[in-house]
Amino acid sequence: MSPTVILDKKPLKVAFSILAILIICGIISFALSTSFWYIYDYNNNELPCRFRLVGYYSYWTTSEVTLRQLRKLTHISFVFLAIDENGSLSFAGDSGEERFLQMKKIALSIRPDIKVMFSVGSDKTAFHFSKIVAEREKKRFLINSIISFLDENDLDGVDVFWSFPSKQDRRSYIRFLRELKKSLVELKIEKGRTEDYVISIIAPQSPSEFEGFNLVEIMESVDFVNVLTYDYYFTSHKVGPLSPLYGGSEGNVDETMKYLSCKTKNPRKLNMGVSFYGNRFLNTELPFGNNSIWIPMSSETKGPFRLQWNEITPNEKAVTKWDNVTRTEYVYDDRKFLTFENEKSMREKMKYAEDHNIGGISIWVIDEDDDENTLLNVVFSVDLCTGSSLQTYTCDSKTTTTTAFQSTTTTSTTTTPLPTTTTTDFQSTTTSRQLSSSTTSSKKDSKLPPAASCGKRVFGYFTEWENADLREEQLGKLTHVIYLFATVQDDGSIKLDNKRTEKRFLDLKDKAHSVRSDLKMMIGVGGHATSYRFSSIVSDDGKRKILIDSIVSFIDEQDLDGVDIFWIWSYEDDKLHYSKFLRELRKALNILKSFEKKKRAEDYLISLIIPPKIATLAEGYDINEILKSVDFLNVLTYDYYFNGDRVGPHSPIYGGTRGNIDETMKYLTCKTRQPSKINMAVPFYGTFWRNASLPLLDDSDEIWKDKGNAAGPFAVRWRELVTNGWDKSTTRFHEKSKTSYIWISETKHFLTFENERSLAEKAKYVKEHQLGGILIWAIDQDDDQNTLLNAVSSADICSQKEKEYINYICDK
Repeated sequence: MSPTVILDKKPLKVAFSILAILIICGIISFALSTSFWYIYDYNNNELPCRFRLVGYYSYWTTSEVTLRQLRKLTHISFVFLAIDENGSLSFAGDSGEERFLQMKKIALSIRPDIKVMFSVGSDKTAFHFSKIVAEREKKRFLINSIISFLDENDLDGVDVFWSFPSKQDRRSYIRFLRELKKSLVELKIEKGRTEDYVISIIAPQSPSEFEGFNLVEIMESVDFVNVLTYDYYFTSHKVGPLSPLYGGSEGNVDETMKYLSCKTKNPRKLNMGVSFYGNRFLNTELPFGNNSIWIPMSSETKGPFRLQWNEITPNEKAVTKWDNVTRTEYVYDDRKFLTFENEKSMREKMKYAEDHNIGGISIWVIDEDDDENTLLNVVFSVDLCTGSSLQTYTCDSKTTTTTAFQSTTTTSTTTTPLPTTTTTDFQSTTTSRQLSSSTTSSKKDSKLPPAASCGKRVFGYFTEWENADLREEQLGKLTHVIYLFATVQDDGSIKLDNKRTEKRFLDLKDKAHSVRSDLKMMIGVGGHATSYRFSSIVSDDGKRKILIDSIVSFIDEQDLDGVDIFWIWSYEDDKLHYSKFLRELRKALNILKSFEKKKRAEDYLISLIIPPKIATLAEGYDINEILKSVDFLNVLTYDYYFNGDRVGPHSPIYGGTRGNIDETMKYLTCKTRQPSKINMAVPFYGTFWRNASLPLLDDSDEIWKDKGNAAGPFAVRWRELVTNGWDKSTTRFHEKSKTSYIWISETKHFLTFENERSLAEKAKYVKEHQLGGILIWAIDQDDDQNTLLNAVSSADICSQKEKEYINYICDK
């Protein structure tokens, strides 16, 4: 019998205790280090990577979304819920609701692995956004409709599908997104939800279409932006690749994503769009070659015809060719050109997104993939979190400074921040915060425009939202310059909204002070985003006083010559209050002038904008009473089509049944008997429609067509006509309306705009009817050669007639 071995258990207990302590310490150490690095990343604005793969799911296909597809996505969004003119939501298409419920049922079964969303808008109803977000009641109704639908269906967020807000919508859009975010936060608290609701928006592919997007401010309210980086040929009337990664002069994915990344400095909030469909053109030459990736559509070219990826035949997929410049697959045979994504081109796009720190991918649309999920599998196979965590674009200084809203310049000029002018005692002037150079710079006293020789005016608006820099040579061609905008706050005070607005204002002021001693500089107060506040302010004695004091203080502190009241629009209930406000503003500016320290010989200037439509003028403006207080009226004589149901000329002098410049000016001149106080506005941008009927068929009086199925109107700056694919050599001129336009019959694109010839006609009209001057919207939309500004500034609008000569037959 072997001896029994008795083990001493004390050392084992000690060993196990030590091991346990080491394990616990390791766990604590790991937790602390994780927390530290999370805090470190957070404090350095580098949150842990959260790659997004967003799939749009449509109402129009017959393919149903599968669980296998959903497990590859982080977000799915149903397109669309359409909106009507009042802000109500409804399913688009006959099968829309059925397909939404099918998607929701499967998607909710795997939550929280996926966020379930819906898209509001659609390509057919998004035009309603403009009026809805600008009207308080309709905006609130739309937000409530979104909240109710989201809550009732237990969804995770909303995608705002508005492709082309205009510059007039810029502030209203921001305000809408802020209020939507606030309402979703309130719903989260009410529901006891741990995660925030998601807000995303879409963005177009062309930088020229971003005039309606204040991207930096928008980023504060949204979680991410789905960029529609495909259909680059859509407004260019050309044949070419659907989604070129590089190359060409009409735009490409790289240019779009670089622009947005540099603009926002936040590529992780951007999703690059990829398409699960292709486009076919018939009767066309091959677009690639000769250092270009595009060719114009000929009269015999047909298309583009859209094909889902699952509709492209195996034979076509087997014979693709590769264009190395654009990283594009295509098929060209028998004068037929087919452009689409396949596995190879999709891998190139995923590599691009990985290399450039893009935050995610949005797919249009997952139900157009094939049964094997060929394209979705390629997208899913790349982990964007493994890419660069740094900004990988070289952003030029112009892009960087204008988008970061930092008060920086490339010169040695010091620009100090401007105060928010809220003082209610304008006689108690605060410390001046003017540019140091404005008090020391010598006047260049450049040559006056011919209009000044007889006391007429050439006004120019200079804006906070354009990207073009101001040049002193431009200011030398004006008699007056107005900066847009100082916005109106709820309490009646005014302010410049952000650092970028301040910087551009100070730059204008510095250059204006150095150009010519008699150049008048004014501040535009109000604007598209805050006009709605005027009505309640001017009717309230206390707020009206704050507004007047705030304007006067701003003019005093910044050494300006006057103010332009930019109220869109006064209506019947505002009429008496508006006149009273202007009387009190005039009195206050006269008091400021009388101060001994000012030693100002000239009166301060007051102007205001008024609408072109006679019915609106008659309802909301006591014009003759107003003219007792103001120096001149700036008549916005363009956008006569503006209610959106007609296609026609932007700014017709004569003709039509929708109003024209001659009718507007005749009404005002006959009403006031003071044509010298009336300025005609001219736009330095054009307007176009797609799939339209030509409105200017002949020189008959009717110059408008029903909009029908046409898309638009879309704005395009004069300086960007060529880069947007418009050939100025094809410009036609309509004698009746005195309108320059381009009509492309093959694609049914209609563009109406000003050029040298149409501006000469408008200058001639001003001279013949003894009007007071011309107002330009806006000088920073002109080209680098000042083509349009030269045409306006050089025009002789002086006549030998007496100052208030009436060249109209006025009704008694």
